[in-house]
Amino acid sequence: MLPNQAQRSSLEIAIRQFRNLIVLLLVVASGIAFVVGDITDGVAMVASSTQVAVRGTRRRFTANYKASIVQQEAQCRAPGEIGALLRREGLFSSQL
Repeated sequence: MLPNQAQRSSLEIAIRQFRNLIVLLLVVASGIAFVVGDITDGVAMVASSTQVAVRGTRRRFTANYKASIVQQEAQCRAPGEIGALLRREGLFSSQL
């Protein structure tokens, strides 16, 4: 059985992403770009750092959901059934 993890809010997850070294470097670099007058690069780096930080908030799977998907996958017998399951759930095969 998969253990249940404590639920985190989307805001908490986004804030935790800003602890990432790459995100911090992008934020600092965008600040420097704005200071030296390179607005285009500054905007691009702000967009990149925001996109990286928000990425961790996209999808969360509960232990019950994961177990349900694994059970459904185990019941697939005909060719293409697993692919149909993955498409219906919006998953990739690497997530099984």
